[in-house]
Amino acid sequence: METNDYQSLWSAQSTDTGIKNLKVDALIQEIQNKHQKLQKTLFWRDFREISIGVALLPVWIIMGLTQDALWSWYLMVPAILFVITFMVYLRYKNKPNQTHWGDSLRLGLEKGMRDLDHQIWMLKNVAIWYLAPFWIGILAEEIHKLILSSESFGSMILSLIFIATVSLICYAIWRLNQHAVSKTLIPHRDQLKNTLQELEV
Repeated sequence: METNDYQSLWSAQSTDTGIKNLKVDALIQEIQNKHQKLQKTLFWRDFREISIGVALLPVWIIMGLTQDALWSWYLMVPAILFVITFMVYLRYKNKPNQTHWGDSLRLGLEKGMRDLDHQIWMLKNVAIWYLAPFWIGILAEEIHKLILSSESFGSMILSLIFIATVSLICYAIWRLNQHAVSKTLIPHRDQLKNTLQELEV
């Protein structure tokens, strides 16, 4: 998803004539093409995440059974199910924004803004609906192991190192998502908003 997806569309036009003098049909087609590309990228991202979750479920259960794992190992199962279900729900909730743009440039810009607002919300809250369930599941199992191996200093250190490593990975993922919001999605949305305001002049 690039911040300059629509920028080249506007910069190619003369600033003195303004947007009202653009060839509207060509502009609509260009915006539709770029938005379809954006939607395809988002679709495959969600499809990949959901597919990995679905594939991971039986693998996690089988690993637990074959390793005679603690009951806390299986806390990851509801965590994975929650993330899968929530991602499917988010796609369903955003379904009204997946309709055709029609022949109005204004509607196209509004639709693009709604889609971007949805993505911004998802990434801003990724720590709650995506990272937290996995982190809590892993943390619970490690604490359970710590309690059972309280006499083993080596096991305690290893568990603490593992917890710290997982926490740092989750934080890094969160930071990357916030960077994408501030440096890519918000400027992208603001471009569409400014263009929409110019149409209203």
